[in-house]
Amino acid sequence: LEVAAWKTGSNAERFAFDEDIEIAVFAEGDVPIYRGRHRMHDGTNKVVLAVGREPESAMVDPSVLRVDRNRFDNRKPF
Repeated sequence: LEVAAWKTGSNAERFAFDEDIEIAVFAEGDVPIYRGRHRMHDGTNKVVLAVGREPESAMVDPSVLRVDRNRFDNRKPF
């Protein structure tokens, strides 16, 4: 799973980013099969997970705890 992460201010200025972000993985039927926090930094982050079932999609910040200009791009199918 590759996650692009960054932090911006109100004027789109980028700031240093190095924080724990929650990632969830779902099987068919929206069944959660993994949920955990991972350290993310500016740019592209690679997360490798082993899960017990065939994953259908993954979502960054599934609890919607962070301010996000576009929440609709947080979930992607495999």
